[in-house]
Amino acid sequence: DEEGGADQLLSTTMTDATGNYSAAISHDDAVEGPDIYVRILTRSTVADVMADSALASTYYIQSSVYNDQANGSSLTVNLTAGNGDTAGQAFSVHHALVAGGAYISLLNGSAPAQVVTRFPTTESTSLFNGSELHILQLDRWDWDVTLHEYGHYLMDAYNFENNPGGPHSSGTNLSQTTGSKDLGVRLAWGEGWPTFYAVSGLREMGFAA
Repeated sequence: DEEGGADQLLSTTMTDATGNYSAAISHDDAVEGPDIYVRILTRSTVADVMADSALASTYYIQSSVYNDQANGSSLTVNLTAGNGDTAGQAFSVHHALVAGGAYISLLNGSAPAQVVTRFPTTESTSLFNGSELHILQLDRWDWDVTLHEYGHYLMDAYNFENNPGGPHSSGTNLSQTTGSKDLGVRLAWGEGWPTFYAVSGLREMGFAA
């Protein structure tokens, strides 16, 4: 409820898989109905997408204010994230992660805990650093890249990798570049499975890979 001082939070809800939502509100505005606006966040049980700084907060888009809503009335508010600014682009990153969370839930019965996702990252590449995802500005539409990094998070959360890290590419013999068959195999598995997860997930969930 938009007020002269601090606004009042009337309700919170979550969208379904297709972006639909509903919420019922109550208010204590005895003089007139509440002045309502809707704010949509890049936050879900899967991920919380925010800028790459210590004081960053979750990205959002917000509707216009609908003044003096009467008791018992209903209101339809449709919002679409644009692609012309960082806040809107963050919704593409979040959507990719929601799709990835749905895929791992299909395979596993549930997804792991929410992961903080920094976008756009100040790192030189998109990565999972052991606790947070970091996604480059230029990877905002590249769901395979975002889900590859989410795949690293899944491997860490479910503890089925022992990735030594290091340079890697599809045309490289990693046992030679690492100087060890053991290191090469672990690096290949640690990088190969996230790519398999990303591409297969996009295919199975009905998104172009």
